[in-house]
Amino acid sequence: MNKNNKSFIITVAIIGVIIIGLLIYYFGMGNKKSFFGGFGGGSSSNQIYSKDKVFSKEMGNYTTLTAVNDYGVFFNVNDLINNYYKTMVDNDTSANYKLLDSSYIVLNNINELNVRSYMKSGYSDITYVSKTMYFKSRDNILYFFVSGELQLYNFSTKLLSEENGVKFLVTVDSNNKAYSIYPLTIDEIYSYAQNYKMLESKFVANNNSYNEYETKTYSDEDIASIYFNYFKSLLYINSEKSYGLLSDTTKNSKYPTFEEFGKGLNSLYESLNSNILSYSANGASGKKTVSVVDGNNKKIDFVESSIMNFSVTLY
Repeated sequence: MNKNNKSFIITVAIIGVIIIGLLIYYFGMGNKKSFFGGFGGGSSSNQIYSKDKVFSKEMGNYTTLTAVNDYGVFFNVNDLINNYYKTMVDNDTSANYKLLDSSYIVLNNINELNVRSYMKSGYSDITYVSKTMYFKSRDNILYFFVSGELQLYNFSTKLLSEENGVKFLVTVDSNNKAYSIYPLTIDEIYSYAQNYKMLESKFVANNNSYNEYETKTYSDEDIASIYFNYFKSLLYINSEKSYGLLSDTTKNSKYPTFEEFGKGLNSLYESLNSNILSYSANGASGKKTVSVVDGNNKKIDFVESSIMNFSVTLY
């Protein structure tokens, strides 16, 4: 083999290695998705709803109760609640105690020795899903009133269960980047929030290594993944609720009765592939529609009435 042929072969080999490397990056790292599970993740591309100072525009004196309609704020508050539940999964009583609001601790006579009795135990995964969220603020202190659902997985029994109407007051000290959690035992979040009296003095959270927060960015890609995986989890946990999410178009064309939906439930669940190939979002007709094409080329539209509240159209 002459010198020119050797040089040509080496050049081709180098180009081949580069191409393979680019393909691995694109299909491996570059195409990774953030899926439902504590609403984790946050994307650095596409439409970003909130960046570094997620809570900045809520600062001030907002004495009128306001619904949270910013995706970044909504999902970052949801992350704070999931941090609280993570301490239960990790069986970390010290961390759990230090996340609790001081007034909740005093009211219930909680300390680091008895806090375990207020924690859920026996679950290998607990995910909180915010469904309704309001806020008020005084200067740098933000009060978020949240109602949502719990999804609980017991590893030993392999059972996934659900709790509805789980409510919290999340207080955020935006100057100190700290927060506290107050579990609520109330019937209705709106009336509680409406009547809630904010502290007259500026509350400064007791910063510790557990209650400091770092915000994430959320994009259309993240929202598409959250909506898709929430709907898929509901198919497994609560068939009646998942059927209730279906649009009239889907019910009329595919599942006119709940009984028929039940017959096709397993095949529908198995047909949904969480590897999302593409997504898009638009605000036509005054409502945001998030469209997803999954790994099996199955298209689903999520038409919002508000954040985390939507109807589902299957194609």
